[in-house]
Amino acid sequence: MKKIFVILGMHRSGTSLTSAGLHYAGLEFGNELMGANAGNPKGHWEDNDVVALNNRILSQLGLTWEHIGKIERDKLQLAELEPLRQEACALIKSKVDKCDNYAFKDPRTVRLLPFWINIFDRLQVQIEVNYIFVCRNPIDVCYSLAKRDNKSVAHSQLLWLHHNLDNLDLLLEKKTLCVDFYQFCKTPQASLKAVSNQLNFDSQDSEIDQFAAEFLDLKLLTSNLDSFVTSQQKKLLSVCFDAYRLFKLLHLKRFVGEEAEQLTHISKHWQIMAQPLAEQLNIMNDEIILLNKQVGDRALGEIKHQRQLLERLLKKSAQ
Repeated sequence: MKKIFVILGMHRSGTSLTSAGLHYAGLEFGNELMGANAGNPKGHWEDNDVVALNNRILSQLGLTWEHIGKIERDKLQLAELEPLRQEACALIKSKVDKCDNYAFKDPRTVRLLPFWINIFDRLQVQIEVNYIFVCRNPIDVCYSLAKRDNKSVAHSQLLWLHHNLDNLDLLLEKKTLCVDFYQFCKTPQASLKAVSNQLNFDSQDSEIDQFAAEFLDLKLLTSNLDSFVTSQQKKLLSVCFDAYRLFKLLHLKRFVGEEAEQLTHISKHWQIMAQPLAEQLNIMNDEIILLNKQVGDRALGEIKHQRQLLERLLKKSAQ
């Protein structure tokens, strides 16, 4: 039976670097990969076809990847999405037909997980599906999003929570394998060998060593804080730190056991908080937009005033 490996995780959480390592370890990401850019100088490792499909799903729901607020699961089961479901089935089948251990990664997938589980269920007879969840320190994610997209810490933390906790119950149900990005960077060879052993795919030690020696470049990371420094961050929501602390304990483990149960409690708490926090952030953003407009209008008025004064001076000097 052929296998598919779904790499899940929040944007800027190290899913690209982890995917690169998994490629060296033996997984096949196909030939339609998004190229490198300033944000990811060594490549995104995202399948362009999958990204395009995920964007179309979001667009049909009137959403984007940075949507604040939970994506309700019943919306992902709408009949209007059936053409996209059929397209997704055909797409995955075509990818898997070309290799034995096909893997794909797109941060949007974790928020659209109910949609994709439905797709994999339709293909279950033909394909064994494995899930790998990459989690990164929320403050590191905030720093990275601020650098790339100029996002506020508040906005980034809510996005982190949505991506990491909204579909946690499904991650538990699928006994997903967790990878903590901080520890992956510290011990890349051991981490990759552990993943290949747990998910039962063949890997070559020499290829993994080559990844660690030649591809991995920690200087490219915006930030890679340890747990103690993270705990001292005053802007960090307690629910973010509590969740991340447990994700770290699950490094190279399945989503089972005591840590997973504690994460479930945190997730339930988050579900209660999510909508009020989303509404509060949206109000804040609207106020910031209005304030920026007011400041901009005043600045524009001052520029016009200064221009008029300059024109008068020029006229006087010309007389």
